[in-house]
Amino acid sequence: MTPFQRIGGIEVVRALSDDFYDRIEAEPRFAELRALHADMQGVRAAFATWLSAWLGGPPLPPDPRGCIMSRHRAMGFGRVPAAQWIAAMERSLALHIEDAELRASMLAAFGRMAAAMLV
Repeated sequence: MTPFQRIGGIEVVRALSDDFYDRIEAEPRFAELRALHADMQGVRAAFATWLSAWLGGPPLPPDPRGCIMSRHRAMGFGRVPAAQWIAAMERSLALHIEDAELRASMLAAFGRMAAAMLV
């Protein structure tokens, strides 16, 4: 069973993505992270699609903008936004992913990704 199936499929992926971006938009403590994203609607949709594929759901279509890691490095993704991203995701995961082992695994992987994107 893929992580995508374990969490409950696309409905949970979308709920997780929406909660995550709602949090970034609403909470002042995520201001630096929010400032990096000009088009929140586009980001929400792209993240949900990426997350779905990353978890073993439907594959991603080719992205003409390049890989997600390169795009974040080009944005100037520094330590403060990376820490804010992890804090927001940790809360969203706690609300939407019941499987504690999977939740911890996802958070650890996101932490490694965030560290790899630092400029």
